Amino acid sequence: MRIRTAVRFAVTGSFALLLAACIIGARPPSGANLASGVTDGKAVGGPIWSPDGKELAFTVFDPNFGVGEIFIRNLVTNEARRILEAEDASALAWSPDGKQIAYNCVREICAVDAQGASPPVVLASGQVAAWSPDGKQLAIFDIATEDPWSYDLKLQDVETGIEHTVLTGLVSEIIDDLAWSPDGTRLAFSLTRGEEARIDNPTNVYIYDPQASTLMPVTSGDNDFHPTWSANGKQIAYLHLEPGSAKPSVMISQVANDCKTEVPGIKGVWSIAWSPDGRQLAYSQPSGIYLLDLAAVFGENFLTTGPTCASATQATATP
Repeated sequence: MRIRTAVRFAVTGSFALLLAACIIGARPPSGANLASGVTDGKAVGGPIWSPDGKELAFTVFDPNFGVGEIFIRNLVTNEARRILEAEDASALAWSPDGKQIAYNCVREICAVDAQGASPPVVLASGQVAAWSPDGKQLAIFDIATEDPWSYDLKLQDVETGIEHTVLTGLVSEIIDDLAWSPDGTRLAFSLTRGEEARIDNPTNVYIYDPQASTLMPVTSGDNDFHPTWSANGKQIAYLHLEPGSAKPSVMISQVANDCKTEVPGIKGVWSIAWSPDGRQLAYSQPSGIYLLDLAAVFGENFLTTGPTCASATQATATP
């Protein structure tokens, strides 16, 4: 099984303990474990930021009982609260108004109140979803047929529930990430390209423009996935897995060109999310959620300019 597939199931399925044993990340360069006190040795996934940047939501999965939970950590008060316990809750997405969190609830997209004050509701059929920044649309990846490797990308009008398919029959080993650009004009995700889903086909990051109906590759390496946008929409951070490795690293790339750099000191990352103010990356490792101050690593100018080709040589990460 490809490591990327195993990483996903490690968060939401019975592979969790196996991956926790074989993917050991480097000690985080800064910050406390934000999942501390709620994991009790369980696997963690996510994280996602609240629209105001004051909270982080993440999943906790118990492979012994097949139960998933969604927790929210308040970064101001440091308090954590559980808002949901459900089977296989994964692929979180926060609504722009901060009131709901969408998630995968076994081949459906459900939403739960961010305060945990009301039971979840089903929004649509699908595997992973993302709210547009204006809150008017849901982008949804759904299985196209009974073939588990074929997917459709749909856009749903949140008010009316009307859907239309914008990409169809995408052949991919797995689709588990989807992110709107901050201006709401583009979608980033990863695909395992090829005429058929094969474990030796590379996974790469793509950007889709619904208005122009164009699909543009951002990466062309082997196993790049889980993209997240910078606040200015000019850069994308994503996970990169070297051939033969079991420890994904974090890369940051310009959208407009090939300039990119590796975030030093971090290995074995399962998922990442760029903060709304552009200053921090939240990332998960087998048993923890951590924050990385990008200005502390790359300098204050990096927050605006991102990597440049003159300085985009990969840094040496901590093994």
